[in-house]
Amino acid sequence: FTNNSTFAYLGGSSNLTLSYNSFINNGSDNKFDHAVYLGTNSPVTTVSIVGNFISGFSTASGNTNCMGPPFTAHASVTNLTVSGNVIVEGANADPGCWGFDVNNLTNATGAIFFRDALFSNNIVVNGGNNGMNVGSCPYCVIQNNLIIFQNNAEAAGIASPSGVARTGYGDDVETNATITNNTIYFDSTSSQGMKGGIWVGWEGVGHVVANNTTFYGGTNHGLNLSNCYTYSLPSTSYALINNNNCFSNDASTKWAFNGATQYTLAGWQTASTFDTNSSLANPIWTAPPPTPIPALDETKTGAQIFSTYFIPPVGSPLIGAGNPANAPALDMLGNQRPNPPSIGAYQ
Repeated sequence: FTNNSTFAYLGGSSNLTLSYNSFINNGSDNKFDHAVYLGTNSPVTTVSIVGNFISGFSTASGNTNCMGPPFTAHASVTNLTVSGNVIVEGANADPGCWGFDVNNLTNATGAIFFRDALFSNNIVVNGGNNGMNVGSCPYCVIQNNLIIFQNNAEAAGIASPSGVARTGYGDDVETNATITNNTIYFDSTSSQGMKGGIWVGWEGVGHVVANNTTFYGGTNHGLNLSNCYTYSLPSTSYALINNNNCFSNDASTKWAFNGATQYTLAGWQTASTFDTNSSLANPIWTAPPPTPIPALDETKTGAQIFSTYFIPPVGSPLIGAGNPANAPALDMLGNQRPNPPSIGAYQ
């Protein structure tokens, strides 16, 4: 699908399969245009969106960079699978060019929910100031995703819950989100800080955040905060936060932001009793991914191409440091995870 100035795909139905397509230079002449827009007027079941490649934007209106999310969903879906998709935008992406925008941030009057949803093995490069934004997703599982920022914006890698259920519309409250074994990477061009490599807040209880790694390559954060993880709910709202990793070249970066307080790792461990097995240590990846990202090779998946940069090398603190009870059985490449597993999307 190429050069559609509004939507390349718009719609939704039960038993929908939207898989292994290439979407090039679609949508994003303004923030309301998207390459892929999953929308429904009534509840649907069993939607599978797998293995798609999305990149670029239409220039029909003279636009020069991605303005709106390439992948957006405002729908009522039970049993949603979003897996193995690759979104690549340019380093000048607008802050509003979120990679995955799956939430209730819409004027739609129908109920919004994504029940029993799985977001796995996806790659987002340059998703504005939010790589993956997911809300109204009870029992959501977000695992084995790779989020890369080469655009310079204060950003969150993964945000879920990303907001509160709208009153009077029938939206689901997001409870029991499980966010595990994701890799978030901000390269050395970053100078605006990070809202949280992973941000879990706003609503719900029973959330699990484990086996994730966040890397901030910038050395400063401008006028913004820089936090490895952000938790905007009381500690009692989280069932488990542990076996995570973070490293930052900005010495002012803090481990966690909770309420109105930034905590070092030691301070957060004391205040929350979480992250007792987590580490503030350099994952020593062998080399950063190049800018711009090389063209995808049709003989390889996105996960295979990026494995060159993000498989933990020998001696990495990520190896064997994960929590086996919360790790997916397979890593991003489909390799069996041992016990104990490694932290991050790659074993």
